Amino acid sequence: MHATVSCINGGEAAETSSGHHRRAAIMRRLEEVLEANPDRTLYLAELCAAVGASDRTLRACCQEFLGMSKIEASDPAIRLIDAGGWFEGEIRESWTDFAASRYLPPGATGSGSREERDRLLGEAEVIIGGWPFPLDMRARAPRLKWFHQRQAGASNLLGSDLWGSDVVVTTSRGVANSLPIAEYAVAGMLHFAMGFHRAAIDRDAGAFDHRAYRPLLVQGKTACVVGAGGIGTEVGRLCAALGMRVVGTRRQPQPGAPLPQGFSEIGGPEALDRFLPQSDFVAICCQWTPETTRLFDKDRFAAMKAGSVLVNVARGEIVDEEALLDALERSSGWCGARRLCRRI
Repeated sequence: MHATVSCINGGEAAETSSGHHRRAAIMRRLEEVLEANPDRTLYLAELCAAVGASDRTLRACCQEFLGMSKIEASDPAIRLIDAGGWFEGEIRESWTDFAASRYLPPGATGSGSREERDRLLGEAEVIIGGWPFPLDMRARAPRLKWFHQRQAGASNLLGSDLWGSDVVVTTSRGVANSLPIAEYAVAGMLHFAMGFHRAAIDRDAGAFDHRAYRPLLVQGKTACVVGAGGIGTEVGRLCAALGMRVVGTRRQPQPGAPLPQGFSEIGGPEALDRFLPQSDFVAICCQWTPETTRLFDKDRFAAMKAGSVLVNVARGEIVDEEALLDALERSSGWCGARRLCRRI
């Protein structure tokens, strides 16, 4: 029995390696360099210069190549097809302009004909994909049993025909490094707590208005993490290291289980309304699901502490932007300016 695994490498892989053809060219050049220098130790900088790629691109290509090699070596019955870059034209047509410009190489139009791509999907029993991806994948892959998404967030699948289908779907949650985005969230808190946003105002005015600065000491303040998962627990740990009291919510709390490092309490979704009035900082780190769509509405903004800082490192759909705008307009002076909403 043979299983067909297709790798549709969009998203970050397409961005870092500029698509399948770019990655293939880099790997061919790397092989030539290594064959020409069998007895030399080549350092990363030399390899990058030799193949004409940055260290980030070269690392990404090697990791992708090694990952596919491991899949092929795991079972001789597996037939692996690298379809990286094939679907970029379809993605450009079916996704937003922002998604296309953010995740696809400039000018990428994909490979093969529609019939060839349909045949590729029609044979696949397992698909490894990035983001974005073809939204009608389930309809075009009748033999598909398992789809693995290389990113961590399952909410990326909302809007596709995989959501709610009979296909087993897994993500890379727990494998990716959560620390960079957690540090970003804390940086957003400190940006407004220390009044760094005033620097741009003073620069444009050409004068230093020292009386306008109202820095907030974060030690002893309360931070609420909405979605204490991989990223959320890292945010909580960093906040606690700054001397903050940290509370959080998660969809399925585990009563009796040890709390993540730095947290004093974790409740279920219903605990959010109890935590908001006491929180000086709120970090949204939860998944976007039908239950969390517009989770932060006018009632939640009304419940927030005056002058509190809101940082959203999850999906923009979790925040009702009209309600956010209304809350900012109703807030006076610096209190309203100190709320930060970041769409990622």
